[in-house]
Amino acid sequence: MIEVNLTETEVAICTYIGKLRNRVTGQRAPDRMQDKTQDGVDISIRGVMSEYAVAKALDLFFDLNCDYRQFGADLVSKKGKTIDVKCAFRSGGSLNAVRWSDSKPVDLYILTELHVTTVKIIGYIRSRDFLVPENLIDVGNGEFFSVPQDRLIPFKP
Repeated sequence: MIEVNLTETEVAICTYIGKLRNRVTGQRAPDRMQDKTQDGVDISIRGVMSEYAVAKALDLFFDLNCDYRQFGADLVSKKGKTIDVKCAFRSGGSLNAVRWSDSKPVDLYILTELHVTTVKIIGYIRSRDFLVPENLIDVGNGEFFSVPQDRLIPFKP
């Protein structure tokens, strides 16, 4: 696991971007709400902080763009692999992705955990290993893909 500490300035910038992205997406795609049990603004802020931390740790380009996105990859690796970054809601949480993720052009999924100003980059899994019927679960809100952390390939500092 890799830990990335964010400065107060980085947190403020990520919070602003998260709020703006949420507002833009909410206007253009209200049906794309990922988890109706959580606040959409909080999800967006956690998402931006996670994306930023992964980009910072792996020395990748972080796109500040807040225009409406077609839900493609969050980042691109130096080898051209597309990456979708996910943030677990709780410590030890699973990597989860909405049902329609299998239509996204993504090569890898990375799981993070946000701990106030520290982002833990837990591990990753290839899409072809993650987005399979065996990983679909339903806890009452519809199907989604899910794997526990022990199924991920860990990041080493």
